[in-house]
Amino acid sequence: MPVDAYAQYSSYLGYFKNVLSGNSSIFYSLEASIGHEMYGLFAYYLFSPFNLIMLFFNKTDIVYAFQVIVLLKTASMGFTMFYYLSKRKETKWTNLIFSSMYALASFMICYGFNIMWLDGAILLPILILGIDNLIEKNKGVLYTIILSICLITNYYIGFMICIFSLIYFVYKLLCSEKIKIKNILKKSGKFIICSIIAVLVAGVVLLPAFIGIRRR
Repeated sequence: MPVDAYAQYSSYLGYFKNVLSGNSSIFYSLEASIGHEMYGLFAYYLFSPFNLIMLFFNKTDIVYAFQVIVLLKTASMGFTMFYYLSKRKETKWTNLIFSSMYALASFMICYGFNIMWLDGAILLPILILGIDNLIEKNKGVLYTIILSICLITNYYIGFMICIFSLIYFVYKLLCSEKIKIKNILKKSGKFIICSIIAVLVAGVVLLPAFIGIRRR
């Protein structure tokens, strides 16, 4: 993983720096082989807003920028989990412990150098809160927005989060003793509609990426 990070992902960050500087295109590049489209690569590796940190680094300092991105994403994972725990119960010092454990979990230790996968872990606690709001308050806006962002920032992890969302939604319904059969159908319908809307919103980014990848 570290080899990929410094040999591959750092190069992509360097290209992203060129795009920010106006010296390269997000759609096509002659720097790769004899030239091919770049949008598919951007959709998988570089659509994270954390990559904008490259605005403050030179290309010669990409290694340091990479480390800053990892640190910021790790801290953000802890923050979002702390926010979720604080919303679900009274704020206690244990929330800080469990949020720190989440940010430093084995996933982060093993895959931390795959920076494009970490945005999903950052957004996951907020997504869970969105599903809770959909079931308990009949409000699906937060879930829709966060799921669409998950798919846009990295569709690979976003797809896995879609599967998790379905599993967690079913689990949450089964654990809700007060919800009647009629309400279960309504909430399931709303969950499906919100999920479809999120996919359609993300499709604005993902469909061109898919077309570009198919043409390679």
